[in-house]
Amino acid sequence: MRFAKKIIILFVIISLTGGMVIFWLWDTYNQRRLAFLKSEQEQVQNQYSTTVNSYRLVSQTLNDEVVNTKAVLSLLSEAEKAKPENQADIRKKLYDQFLPMYNRLRTKNFKQLNLYLPDTTNFLSMYKPEVFGEVVGPDRPSIRLAVEKKQYVEGFEEGKLFNGFRYIFPLLDDGKLVGLLETSVSFSTFQQEMSGSFPMSYRFMLKKQVVGDTTFAEDTRSYYVSDFSNDYYLEIESEYIKRVDAISDDVMNRVNLQLKQRIQANLEAGQLFSEEIQFDGVNYLITFVPIDNVAGAQVAYLVGYHQIDDLYVLRNDLYIRYIFTFALVAAVLFLAYYIYDSQRKILDAGERLRNITTAMGEGLLLVNYNKQVVFFNPAAEFISGYRVGEVLGKNYDKTLRFVFEEGDQNNDGFIDAVLKRNITVRNSKDIYILQKDGNRVPLSVSAAPMRLGDSQVIGCIVVFRDITQEREIDRSKTEFVSLASHQLKTPLSAVNWYAEMLLDGDAGPINERQKEFLNEIAKGNQRMVKLVNSLLNVSRIDMGALSIIPELVDLCEVTDSVIGEQKFAIEAKEQKIIKNYSQGLPKINLDLSLIRIVLQNVISNAIKYTREQGQIEITMKTQGVNMMIEVKDNGYGIPKKEQPQIFGKLFRADNVKSKKVEGTGLGLYVAKAVVEAFGGKIWFESTENKGTSFFITLPLAGVAKKEGSKGLENNT
Repeated sequence: MRFAKKIIILFVIISLTGGMVIFWLWDTYNQRRLAFLKSEQEQVQNQYSTTVNSYRLVSQTLNDEVVNTKAVLSLLSEAEKAKPENQADIRKKLYDQFLPMYNRLRTKNFKQLNLYLPDTTNFLSMYKPEVFGEVVGPDRPSIRLAVEKKQYVEGFEEGKLFNGFRYIFPLLDDGKLVGLLETSVSFSTFQQEMSGSFPMSYRFMLKKQVVGDTTFAEDTRSYYVSDFSNDYYLEIESEYIKRVDAISDDVMNRVNLQLKQRIQANLEAGQLFSEEIQFDGVNYLITFVPIDNVAGAQVAYLVGYHQIDDLYVLRNDLYIRYIFTFALVAAVLFLAYYIYDSQRKILDAGERLRNITTAMGEGLLLVNYNKQVVFFNPAAEFISGYRVGEVLGKNYDKTLRFVFEEGDQNNDGFIDAVLKRNITVRNSKDIYILQKDGNRVPLSVSAAPMRLGDSQVIGCIVVFRDITQEREIDRSKTEFVSLASHQLKTPLSAVNWYAEMLLDGDAGPINERQKEFLNEIAKGNQRMVKLVNSLLNVSRIDMGALSIIPELVDLCEVTDSVIGEQKFAIEAKEQKIIKNYSQGLPKINLDLSLIRIVLQNVISNAIKYTREQGQIEITMKTQGVNMMIEVKDNGYGIPKKEQPQIFGKLFRADNVKSKKVEGTGLGLYVAKAVVEAFGGKIWFESTENKGTSFFITLPLAGVAKKEGSKGLENNT
């Protein structure tokens, strides 16, 4: 009876533990889901801001180069006090002068170009020149604010003629306000620009009262009720706007109808929110960003439609973890029941265990300490090609052969390691199995000891699965990156050449503003070239296509050359370089271009991530049979929690992302791959805000030649 109570208590403890694990899994999933939704919402908001900024730049150029001139300012100053007939002449002059520019603005999908007098009278509307003379200040907070502050104003605002985003510039003649320039862009234009520039589709919805209260009756025909709510309207797009959406209108309309009931409360509250929906087997994430007018009232929504599977994958991962947790808890409970029950129930439990392993998609192999097979599930039969009767009770190596990718040498040391060293081998992916018909199949293998008591190993559990499809997918991804990068190099080179020709004046003189834009183009192009080169390097490493051509290399000389390349950056930050090279260091047989890339990455990182007037110390000496290189700085350092990821692809530590330091996150991945290809090691020691030391060891014996398709691209 006492033993039964202990079993019951054990059952309760296991159940509570399982419940806590399930809650922790759900909480982790929810946090990741909320973080993803926040990121998606920020992405939509940033894309909206980017589009606003692009139209601001065009409007600013119009103001600076066309409108804000002495001639125009004089006409506006005269118009303020002129008689109606004289105002008509001035209006005609300005209309004729601005018409060519306005027509060009229309090609960029600007809706309006208006001029106002200081008393907020609508003096000239290029969109409807016959409409003028209305004092708009009482109804237009943006116009009032621009007049009162004599400052630039931008933002969404309702109007009788037009609802959209407005850019308002004060026109000053010797400090006196003589008028206002207003350009505006419709929501349908924003939809076109954003849908063409970003991998989403967009819609803008206006509140019903905005259209009904502020729009001329004849212009309300340009709007129609949205699928989401009768309280929001959509603008009918102009026939001149040619928009290509990632998601068709038909799909968006049908998605909208499914979401209609779910989002009413959020729409009424004017909240920022996102909704996930699956339609016709495709996963969509719909993000609603509230838009405020100049007065600060929420009057519209920007709706972003994104075809994305991340949340679906995240939820499926949660389900898998739930299933795993339930299975684990059930297995532990079953084990307790096994101990408590009789031999008959032990046999029954064994049968159930066989049912579980039969349903597994992974192969399961159990061998005893003498390496005899004691269990072999159906998935293992399918992967190996051997029936259970052919292997059961025999030494596994008599039939099952775990080998390397090439050659016939056995690669089953992981079983010996488990049996003799009592260790666990996890997710080893460099192991192949020779099937019964001679085919070689790549495996992902995990092996763990079967123990009797706390320490005595009585056998080995091997779980393996066929990863042929994963290898093919990885190879396809790598080949795609390589191909795409190659294809990008030619147009990037062309952009670089033409930018340099324009900057050199080969195509004629350019003004300072144009030169500033061209310099930004050239800098951005160089960053793209570096990223493409880094992607090419990574793809060659991943595909095993890296060639090594050794030659005698003086590492001191190469290091000095790399430092020389960084001279401008070092002087710009007034940094101090200290070189500690031991005397008489030997030359080593290495691939010069590859070791140069390693040193460039490590030294340039030290320079980039060290503050002004910082210090970088480079030490080089022999250490036994190796050459030791240390690059030490007193810079930002690497946060401890992020240090395990520092050699990963596309990783940059959070503490340097805000420093506006250029980088791809691929340099250390490439450096590690090259150093290990040389038979060396690379590691680091770092304390945040104190600095980092990178250590590289290279064998003094050098490296052997390796045939490959190509070396690595240099990013200098």
